[in-house]
Amino acid sequence: MDVPGVADKAVGPLIKVVVWLWHRYRPDTSVVALRAAVQELAWRIEIGEVGHLTGLGVALASDAVDVGFRALPNVRAAGGPVSGTISGIGDYYRGLSPRRLVVVGEPGAGKTVAVSLLVLDLLKQRRQHPDQSLPVRLNASSWNPDTASFTAWLTGRLVADYGVSRPVAAKLTQSDWLLPVVDGFDELDIPDRVRRGLDQLNITGWRGRPLVLACRTGTYERARAAANDAGLHFATAVTLRPLAAPAVGAYLNSRRRNTGTPAQIWEPVTRLLRNPVGALAKALNTPWMLTLAAGHIGRGDEQVAASLAAMDDPDAIREYLITEIVPAAVAEQPLTEHAGRRYQQPQVHTWLHHLAQYLNDLGTVGKDSTTIGLDRIGDMARARSRMLFAITVAVVTGLAGAAIGALTVGIAYAVEFNYTLAVGRAEAYAILFGGSAAIINGLRARYTTSVRAKQSIWHAHGHGTAHRWRHSLLIAGGATIAVVVPLALSFQVLVWLTRPTGIDPHVHWWAPPLVLAAYGIAVAAAYGSSRHGLAPLDERRILADDARSGIIAGMLLGTAAGLVTTSNTLPYATDMPVDWPVIRGAATAIPFGLVAGLTWSHASVRYLCAQTLFASETVFCRHPAAFLDWAHRAGLLRATAGSYQFRHDTLQRWLATHPYNPEALRANPGQ
Repeated sequence: MDVPGVADKAVGPLIKVVVWLWHRYRPDTSVVALRAAVQELAWRIEIGEVGHLTGLGVALASDAVDVGFRALPNVRAAGGPVSGTISGIGDYYRGLSPRRLVVVGEPGAGKTVAVSLLVLDLLKQRRQHPDQSLPVRLNASSWNPDTASFTAWLTGRLVADYGVSRPVAAKLTQSDWLLPVVDGFDELDIPDRVRRGLDQLNITGWRGRPLVLACRTGTYERARAAANDAGLHFATAVTLRPLAAPAVGAYLNSRRRNTGTPAQIWEPVTRLLRNPVGALAKALNTPWMLTLAAGHIGRGDEQVAASLAAMDDPDAIREYLITEIVPAAVAEQPLTEHAGRRYQQPQVHTWLHHLAQYLNDLGTVGKDSTTIGLDRIGDMARARSRMLFAITVAVVTGLAGAAIGALTVGIAYAVEFNYTLAVGRAEAYAILFGGSAAIINGLRARYTTSVRAKQSIWHAHGHGTAHRWRHSLLIAGGATIAVVVPLALSFQVLVWLTRPTGIDPHVHWWAPPLVLAAYGIAVAAAYGSSRHGLAPLDERRILADDARSGIIAGMLLGTAAGLVTTSNTLPYATDMPVDWPVIRGAATAIPFGLVAGLTWSHASVRYLCAQTLFASETVFCRHPAAFLDWAHRAGLLRATAGSYQFRHDTLQRWLATHPYNPEALRANPGQ
C-alpha cells in the first residue's frame, strides 16, 4: 500500500478546509487586500444602485425628474452654492468642504433618487480617481442609536448586504475608505432616536467626516428644534423644491418623445399645465406624482388623459393617481429567472388589500398599525394559523415525547426484567410522555398570540459586546432557574413511581444539573437580539436567523439529553451490546433536540403553517417573503427596522377600503 499517497489524499482536502476557514475568519487586512476588497465592493454597489433606480422607474439618468434644490438658511457650514438640481448633485457635493450633505424633502419629493444619482456619479468619477472614498448607500431603518454605534451598524450592514467579511468591514469603516450615504434617516421612526442618531454623528469618530443623509423635512426640523442647532454639524442641508408647471410640462413632453407616443394623447394634460396655479400643476408638483401620471397616461389613450384633465381638485387628482400605483408596479415588473412567479394586478391588489386591512385592524386595538415582519405574517390568517401551528407542534412534540418515553422506560425494564414487560411499559410511558408533551406544547402554541423571531447573538451587529453577553447570560440564568422546579419535581416523581417496583430510575445525581447547564447555554447562545432592542439587520433573513437560532438550541439541548441518557445507561448495560448506550443516547437526543428546536423557533414554523394556508386561499401570496421583497423593490412597500410598511400611509388607507373590483375602479376612477 502506498501509505504516503493515501496520506496525501486524506490530508490534502483537510488542509484546504483549514486554509479556507483561516482566510474566512482571519482575512488579509493589509492595504493591498483592502484596496482589492473596495474595488469588488464598488462593482456590487453600482449594480445594486442601477437595479434600485430601475425599480423606481429611473432606468436611465434621463428618466429622472430634474428636481431643483435650495440650501436651507443658516445650514451651510460646508459651503456650496445656494441652489442646484439633482442632475448636478455630484458636482455640488464635490464643492463642499467638509463633504457633509443633508438632503431633505417632503414625501415623494425625490430624496432617494437624488442620493442614488449622487452615488452613481461618485462611482463614475472614482474610476478615474481610485483613491477617493467609496460611496455606499444604506437605509437607516435598521439602526437603533440607543443600542449600537454608527460604526458598528455600518460594519454589520456591509456584512449583511454585501457579504464583506467582518474584519475587512471593520477596517473599512474605521478609516476613510467609505463614504456612507444614509437614506431614509426619518425611518428611525422615533423623533428622539433621530436626534440621538445625529448626536452620534456629531460627537463621535464621525464628527466632520464625509457623510450624506436623506430625511423628510418635518422629521429633520423636529430633530433640529430638539437641540436648537443645525442638525448634522459641519454640513450643508438642501431641501428639494416642488416642481414648477414648466418643469412638469417639459418632463411629460420628454417622456412622450422618448416613448414615441402621439402628441394628441398627452395634449389634454399638457394644455392645462400652461396654467401654473391650476389644479393639475399643483397635484403634479412632486416627482412621485409626476411619474405616476406619466406612466398612467403612457399606458392609456386620449380618454385617460382627458379624465385626468377633467378633475379640478388637486387632492382628487392625487387620489386618482394613487389608484394607479399597483397597476404601474405590475406593468413595469421586470422579467427575471423567476418569470413563472410574475404577479398579476388582481393578485397584487387583493394581497395588499388584505395586508392593509389587517394593519388597520391592529390599530383599532392599540397595536402597531404600520409595520409587519415575516415573523408575524402568519397572523394575517388569524385563528386558523394558530390552530394549524398548535396541531403541528402537538403532533411533532407528542411523537418525540412518545419516543423518549418508550426508549428510556422500555430499556430500563428490558434490563431489569424481560422484553415482554418492557414492551408493555414502553407503550404506557409512550402514551403518557407523548400525550403530556402534545397537550402542553399544543395549548402553549395555540394561545401564544404574539410570535417574534429570534436571532443568534453573534449574528447581530455590534455582536460580542460585553453588555449584550451579560444581558443574555442574565436572561439565561433566569430561564434556567425557572426550569429547576419542574425538573426537580419530575425527578422526584420518577423516583416515587419506580420505588415500589424496585427498579433503579437510572438517573444520577448530576443529570439534572447537566441538563440545566445545557439549557442555560442554549438560552444565552440563541437568545433573540431583537429583545435587546436591536432591529434585525435584514428583513429578508429574519426567518433564517430564527431557524438558525432554533437549530443551535436543539443541538445543544439534544446533545445534553443524549449524554445524560448514555451515561446513565452505561452502568446497567453489561449484558447488552457494547454500542447500545450510544444508540439509546442518540435515539433520545434526536427527538429531544427536535422538540427543543421546534418550540424555540416558533416564528419559522408558524411562517410555514401560514404558507400552507395561503396556498389554499386568496388572502395572501403563498410565498410571502418573495412577494414582500418584490413589493419593496417595486416601490409599493418600504423596509424599516426589519419589517415592511406601505410606502405612503395614504396608499394603505385606500387599499384597506378598496378590494379589487375592476368595474368599480373604471366607473369611479377618482374614488
